[in-house]
Amino acid sequence: MVPDMIPVDWPAAGNEAITFATAPTVAATTGISTILGIMYCDVLPPADWCGQFPLELMAKGGYVVDAQQLSIARTALAAINIPTWASEIIAARGVALKAGAITAGQSVQAYFEITSTIPDVTPMKIVTNSEGATLGTPVGTGQYNDAMPWTPIYFQNPGGTQTLTPYVDLVAAVSTGNEVLFGVEWR
Repeated sequence: MVPDMIPVDWPAAGNEAITFATAPTVAATTGISTILGIMYCDVLPPADWCGQFPLELMAKGGYVVDAQQLSIARTALAAINIPTWASEIIAARGVALKAGAITAGQSVQAYFEITSTIPDVTPMKIVTNSEGATLGTPVGTGQYNDAMPWTPIYFQNPGGTQTLTPYVDLVAAVSTGNEVLFGVEWR
C-alpha cells in the first residue's frame, strides 16, 4: 500500500492535540495497523513548493541509502552527506521492499526517523509503503509497489558540511529478505 497525503491548512497557536481514528469499510478478522504522519512548519516554504504540494519539486540532486532490515530494533542506515551547494532539501522517500522469499503471515510496515546536523530539523519521521501479509505460502520472491511517491519536505541547508542520518523502525519483525531504502532530494 502506498502512502496517501491529505493537505490541510490549520492555524496553530501551540499545544494543540490532533486525534485520528480509522474507520474500516469491511469487517476485519485480523488486526489492522496504521501509520500516520503529520507535516507542520513554523515558516512556510517558498511559493513554488506550496504550489506543487503534495507533489515534489524538480530536484537538482539527491541520494539514496539502503540496508537489509529484519528486526524491530531501531537501526541507522548510512549517513547522507548534503553537498555544500544545495540550499534546500525538498523531498524524502522511505521504501520497504520484500526483496527475498516471502513468509506467510508477515506484513511489512515501517517508518524512518531522521537525525541531522542541521539545526531545528529533527525529530522528523517519514512513513514507508506497507506490504500486507500473504494468506498462504507464496511461490517465488519479491513483493513491490509499482511506484513510490516522494514526500514533499522543506528545510534550508545552512551551509557547510551537513548530514542526514535515517534510522529505520519496523513495526513487526520479518524473517527473510526485507530491503529498506531512504532517499532525499535537494536543489
